Amino acid sequence: TENISLYIAQTEFQKKYLIGENIPSEHIVVIPNMSSDTNNPVNNNLGDYIGYVGRISPEKGIDTLINAAIECNHISFKLAGNYGRMPHLSEKKPENLDLVGHIASSSLHAFYNNSRIIVLPSICYEGFPGVLIEAMLHGKPIICSRIGGLSEIVDDRITGLLFEPGNINDLVKKIKYLWARPDVSSKMGHNGREKALREYSANRYYERLMSAYEKVL
Repeated sequence: TENISLYIAQTEFQKKYLIGENIPSEHIVVIPNMSSDTNNPVNNNLGDYIGYVGRISPEKGIDTLINAAIECNHISFKLAGNYGRMPHLSEKKPENLDLVGHIASSSLHAFYNNSRIIVLPSICYEGFPGVLIEAMLHGKPIICSRIGGLSEIVDDRITGLLFEPGNINDLVKKIKYLWARPDVSSKMGHNGREKALREYSANRYYERLMSAYEKVL
């Protein structure tokens, strides 16, 4: 580490972890991920399902989401992603949940636009999931696990709702609350898009990166 001038963390949570590994805080800067896909207009469609986008595997909390869908049998759920790591999922899923498989990036816009809420139920530490920025840019509220640095991205009761990882009852409560309040859902989605444009644009990433280079120089 004596030959490294600066470490870049994606969240304050990661920075604290690095400090715990005896890396001096003054040698760490936080630069969140970014999205260059900021020019797509927001579709004001409220959406008619709960969406999930990403790898479908146990550490992503998929079992928690499946059980929540069973409890919310009046709501439609759609999971976009390859489920090869959970091949028996199609046999145990409830009727109100569809496994739509991998969706090409060019078709993801429609998936986001037609959803009402995006859920990320991870039970493991994440880096900086691009799905969160994408959902926010599409004006969708997020229900997300309160784990690691995710609560730095999703502002509880402002851009979405946080729930305790693996807690089915808590997830069900948050889903039912937001689903029954489309005005609150739309407001959170609007707040999320504003935050994504402000904090996670390519220009903002460039500013932070140049600042890091200046710090090193």
